[in-house]
Amino acid sequence: MILMDCNNAVLGNILYITKNILNIIWIVGPILAIISLVINFTMLAKNPDDKKVPKKIRNSFIALFVLILIPTIVNAAMLIANDSFEISACWNQDISKPDLNPSYINPYSDNKQSVISDPDKYDYGEEKTSTEGSAGTFNPNGEIAERIASAAEYYAWPEGTPKSKYCRFNGGGSTSQFMADYRKYWPSFANSSDKSVAAGTCCCHFARTCVVKGLGKKFSFTLLPGASKDEYTREKMAKLGFTRITFDGKKSSLQRGDVLYYRNKGSGGHVWIYLGNNKAAEGSHNSGYGGRITRVSNNKLKTSNKEVYYIFRAVK
Repeated sequence: MILMDCNNAVLGNILYITKNILNIIWIVGPILAIISLVINFTMLAKNPDDKKVPKKIRNSFIALFVLILIPTIVNAAMLIANDSFEISACWNQDISKPDLNPSYINPYSDNKQSVISDPDKYDYGEEKTSTEGSAGTFNPNGEIAERIASAAEYYAWPEGTPKSKYCRFNGGGSTSQFMADYRKYWPSFANSSDKSVAAGTCCCHFARTCVVKGLGKKFSFTLLPGASKDEYTREKMAKLGFTRITFDGKKSSLQRGDVLYYRNKGSGGHVWIYLGNNKAAEGSHNSGYGGRITRVSNNKLKTSNKEVYYIFRAVK
């Protein structure tokens, strides 16, 4: 998926380089301008009649002002526009240098994630007999929705986990509990030539594994269909107990356990699971994110740049 919400390694690399260039200008530029001022003032002291030196001093002051001002203006503009433009949200993230040709490193030996849901209740093929959520509250959206949300919480890295744990480009990857079930449901993916698929760092595969875990029933179709597969996917999901709802972009329309997907008007798309309390669980193919819990930003909810934006909601 090629998204402006940073789910693309090439975009991340461009932003990383651009931000570092601006930082260099911000630091080195004024130093050079100050050195130029010192030199020119020295020349003026030695030769007060040289009419060219005052012009050089003026130009050095202008350069000093501009070199300090431009990066400040750019960063301030990106901060102010954070909720209005997707590129600004990417800019304001803590961007690390992405590796466009990474090798997968298994980080599971030091996985410290606390288990929110009881994994014994989510073994493949078993049904959950309780409608209690991870916080011990009833989910009015239904038992299936609760099982899916709880499975997503169980599979994903907790909110605030360092990028070195959940991002393949930074030496991390998906959690061990997710990879165990992911490879059990779709063993062929383990040997995929696509490193993100093999590592489980794909939004579609993460969401589908959560739904399979929640349902206790395996299915093979994608949750991020192409335009020609929209109705096919809707019909298949209806047989599993889901109804498809067009998303209006409002947080108030979301319910715990909702499976959301969209396609951009340009290219690419995304699928994720809403957990309630303004949080979601998701993977990301091109950014190499294993399942992680993240805050739902206004950018993610925007519908103006989406061709379609649907909710698959469990109805039982």
